[in-house]
Amino acid sequence: LGDVDGDGDLDLVAGNNTSQANRVWLNNGLGTFSDSGQTLGAFVTLSVALDDVDGDGDLDLIEGNSGSANRVWFNNGLGTFSDSGQTLGNHDTHSVALGDVDRDGDLDLVEGNYQQANQVWLNNGLGTFNDSGQTLGNYWTQGLALGDVDGDGDLDLVEGNEGQANRVWLNPKTSQTISAITFNPTALSVGGATTASATATSGLPVTFSSQTTSTCTVSGITGSTVTGVTEGTCTIAANQAGNATYNPAPQVTQNLAVNKINQTIGAITFSPTTLTIGGTTTASATATSNLPVTFSSQTTGICTVNGSIVTAVTEGTCIVAADQAGNATYNAAAQVTQSIGVGKIGQTISTITFNPTTLIVNGLTTVSATATSGLPVTFTSQTTGVCTVAGSAVTGVTEGTCIVAADQAGDATYNAAAQVTQSIGVGKIVYTVTPVAGTGGVLQPATPQTVSDGSVATFTVTPNSGYQTGAVTGCNGTLIGNRYTTGAITGDCTISATFHLIVSPPPPPAAPSRLLNLSSRGWVGPGDALVIDGFILGGGDAARPVIVRALGPTLANAGLPTPLANPRLRVTTVTGEPIADNDDWMQAPNAAALEARGYAPPDPHEAALLLTLKPNVPYTVLVDGVDYTTGTALVEILDPEAGIPTPRLVNLSARGWVGINDDLLIGGLILGGGAAPRQILVRVLGPTLAEAQLADTLANPQITLTTLDGRVLAENDDWNQSAQAAAIAATGLAPPDPREPALLLTLDPNTPYTVLVRGVDGTTGLVLLEILELP
Repeated sequence: LGDVDGDGDLDLVAGNNTSQANRVWLNNGLGTFSDSGQTLGAFVTLSVALDDVDGDGDLDLIEGNSGSANRVWFNNGLGTFSDSGQTLGNHDTHSVALGDVDRDGDLDLVEGNYQQANQVWLNNGLGTFNDSGQTLGNYWTQGLALGDVDGDGDLDLVEGNEGQANRVWLNPKTSQTISAITFNPTALSVGGATTASATATSGLPVTFSSQTTSTCTVSGITGSTVTGVTEGTCTIAANQAGNATYNPAPQVTQNLAVNKINQTIGAITFSPTTLTIGGTTTASATATSNLPVTFSSQTTGICTVNGSIVTAVTEGTCIVAADQAGNATYNAAAQVTQSIGVGKIGQTISTITFNPTTLIVNGLTTVSATATSGLPVTFTSQTTGVCTVAGSAVTGVTEGTCIVAADQAGDATYNAAAQVTQSIGVGKIVYTVTPVAGTGGVLQPATPQTVSDGSVATFTVTPNSGYQTGAVTGCNGTLIGNRYTTGAITGDCTISATFHLIVSPPPPPAAPSRLLNLSSRGWVGPGDALVIDGFILGGGDAARPVIVRALGPTLANAGLPTPLANPRLRVTTVTGEPIADNDDWMQAPNAAALEARGYAPPDPHEAALLLTLKPNVPYTVLVDGVDYTTGTALVEILDPEAGIPTPRLVNLSARGWVGINDDLLIGGLILGGGAAPRQILVRVLGPTLAEAQLADTLANPQITLTTLDGRVLAENDDWNQSAQAAAIAATGLAPPDPREPALLLTLDPNTPYTVLVRGVDGTTGLVLLEILELP
């Protein structure tokens, strides 16, 4: 039974035992069969088998015949059979069985013969059967069965025999072999890898192992990746262990040489890329193995090599070789060479100098210059009509510009230097004119003068006080007024001047000058931090007009940052008895008189008083700010009648605060009323004020006297350290404390003077400035 027509139901093939044709009956699907009309041979068929022997997906027919050959009928897929033409034996076959006995994927045929040996026919996969040559017993076999009776994965045979014992035939495993091992790539180096390949006739996977593990190793699932370990012969073994069907294959081995790795050296480079005699450069090159490269010189007369340092010896072409000797892994690299030119060293010449730096006709100077090579420099004249050069000596020939060139030609080590030139003027011949002045006067200039040939010299003749010029002679000169001019100088000569004493009556003595105007500038603070000035009139008994002013806003015009906006002025006796006071000068009863005399302050907020005061009475001036304002104020005590000599201002004092930087106490004075200088004592008290119960006194004041334009005339820190200390002490007015300064001065009249008071090392505090007229 089998679905021979492919319609999904079982059809019937009848094998007939009466020499009649076998028949095919087709099922309609309901179990009703109809004759297909086919007659398949006319033999004595004792057994049939249906299966796909030609591999086309339908059921073919095997006939087991008695007395004639067995037959194979191919199905066209629709249930129609055709004779394949094969005659399989000629036995008395009572049974047939189909199965893949040789494990090649197709169905083979086993005949069960009566009184003859059973036979095995092997299928080629296309339904063609070949006699395997096996004769399985010689029994009266009535039936066959194929199955894996021993559980080894292949089909065994069971015979059902008549009148004899049934037999079991076991199907043995199949032998297999392994092909020769191949490698891809075919070469192997240390550290490199190749893939081993081999096939077993069983189709089962082959595994690989190394029999020389010190030379090579294998890795991967089957060990097919072969890695070179060291130079030598690598032996690889291939194995196939077999399975239920195949016996293990005989081991196969293959040798493969493991070679060292080739390496190369890259191009040699130099840093720096230029080389001069005595200089060095560093050679660099790398090997593909990353092993260290060694360098050597192939031109030792031109250059030497120490490590990677190339040192130039002489001019020429230096050839450096690079080598890498290899190791257990790498072959030696092919040598690489590289050349680098060795040049001479460049040099320069310094600026040419002359000693002396001047040159006259027929005169000499020495020229100097140095080369960076240290080689000697040669000098030549490029203006031989003006000067000549012999060695380093330059001689002036005629007036003009002399140009000297310096050269250095070089040697085996140094290139020639670029030429350097320098010019020097050649002047005329000079002579010496010597002035000689007698007693009573001077000639200016007073030192000998050098004069060019044919030129003239001029001297000023000045007699001393009480002398007059006598005779001036020499050098063919002429005296006009007080100037003596020589004739054309053609050689060394001397000018002589004499002077005579003038006899005349003495002039009347100059009238002494006196203090005219006094001022002080200081900081007006809150409370008792006032600016306080004091003054005395002396030298007479009559009352005298005095102007007292306090300026504040006007100081802004002088660039002072914080002037007192609204100063207030009070004048008292030294005992505190009020004399007069003022806030805004325009409110004073004698404001018109102030204006008429030209002493009105510039700003209406500033204070001023025009007073007539008795002499020989100490007066005090107090300045503070209206509504307790603070700032810098300037207090002035002025003599409006400078032409009246007595009485006059004789002393001035100012008490104020000394801060830091520009926050000083500043006093001012002018001498007038006469032409003669006057001796003045200026002193500053600081520590002494503590005895008057004043707090925060300046511990170490310093005083500086300047002109109005800031030129320093004198200064002092501690009075007893002054060169005038003895003279100051002799006045009886020396400061009580040695840390307080004082200046004893003889001042010219009609010159404004400024007194600056500050603290040593930036100290601050209260001070008293006094300007005293001495007899």
